[in-house]
Amino acid sequence: MIKQRKQIKVSLTKILKIVESVEVFKEYEITENIYNLLARSIRHQLTDSEIEDFAGWYLSEEAGELGYDKEHYDSAKEILESFRENYCKPVR
Repeated sequence: MIKQRKQIKVSLTKILKIVESVEVFKEYEITENIYNLLARSIRHQLTDSEIEDFAGWYLSEEAGELGYDKEHYDSAKEILESFRENYCKPVR
């Protein structure tokens, strides 16, 4: 049996990438469970600046070289803002 770990650390960027990726499967019931777990992992808090920092990468030179553009930026912001609205508490 696997021994239970006390804490596993995952970067906010990786969690937000999962949120963004899960959007593809939004028609499946499991999506809500995944979003609830991810919201809990970030303590149900997500700020405008965290969303902007994540989505802003799509506007970087590195992202452009990989084929990403403003459309990807807009999509990421929309997905994360919707996730925050539906699964996170307002941050003051």
